[in-house]
Amino acid sequence: MKNRLHLFSCILASVFLSVACATRPTVSEKPVPVVQVTTKPAQPKKSPPPVAETVSPALKTDVPVEENKPEVVPPAPVKPETPSKVAESPEKLPPPAPKKEAATPAEKPVVSEPAEVAPPPPPAPEVKTIKFRCAYWMKPEKAYDVYVRSNGEFRRCQLFELVFSQEMAPELDEKGMVTVYRKVNGDFQPIFNVDTCGMENLAVVLLPKFNPDDPQAAYIQVLDLDEKKFPKGSLRILNWAHAEIVGDVLFKNTGIREKFELKCGEYFVSTPIARNREICEYSFFDPENPERAIYTSALSLFDWNQTMLFVLKNEKGDGFDFKLSKIR
Repeated sequence: MKNRLHLFSCILASVFLSVACATRPTVSEKPVPVVQVTTKPAQPKKSPPPVAETVSPALKTDVPVEENKPEVVPPAPVKPETPSKVAESPEKLPPPAPKKEAATPAEKPVVSEPAEVAPPPPPAPEVKTIKFRCAYWMKPEKAYDVYVRSNGEFRRCQLFELVFSQEMAPELDEKGMVTVYRKVNGDFQPIFNVDTCGMENLAVVLLPKFNPDDPQAAYIQVLDLDEKKFPKGSLRILNWAHAEIVGDVLFKNTGIREKFELKCGEYFVSTPIARNREICEYSFFDPENPERAIYTSALSLFDWNQTMLFVLKNEKGDGFDFKLSKIR
């Protein structure tokens, strides 16, 4: 009897233990940061909105008016004439028609039902594709690899220092995001997502403090490379100096000068050149004294690439540093 009680208690304890293990809460994974475009074009000066012209309801003439139509009176119904009865003798009456026998089931006409036509299949959903590039802002001492999925396979991104030489077509999820992975012990783990925000051509810049073991959105920059907003043969100046900058761009061959005023995080795009190569001179002025130039330099623009000039504050904080990048 004691052995049976002991056995029963062991079985009951094992059942409680299995139930407790099955209902134990799972540990949630670390959320993957989502990165969005951080730079924006320079905002033009706003003009007052136009005053809408008010129209009195009594003056509106767009309401159709029905014309008075003559009333149509339908004709009175005509009673059909009753045929006159002709008295005939029984001898002249025609013989009665023979009665038709009921048709057997085999003699009934067969009516063919129309064949059901299957509706056409719905059109396949349009698959969106984008152009994707990735680069280091400054190549770290211990380089790391990142990957994206393309055509069902993981492809390694070629990371160089502000050189966007590799163009890829990664897969997008249902929210229009690109997932960037890293490889750990043979497994691919997501490290951050890029919100395409309707973009079709973009570049990702990994800043020096970016750590794939602890990714943070603040150290990932996304640039929109749409050629409608940033055409080939033009110069884009991005203000990353954490201060307002004032300057202009002078095209040597045409003599055209274009001015810009940029707050931190804004950018300016020049007019694309009209020839295959042209030299432009860019200058920066003191915001408090626009007549005093504080920096001037020149570069060559080509009509087959996009040129980006990043404006930074120098280490002392009393001037600017610059980094140049060209996208073919």
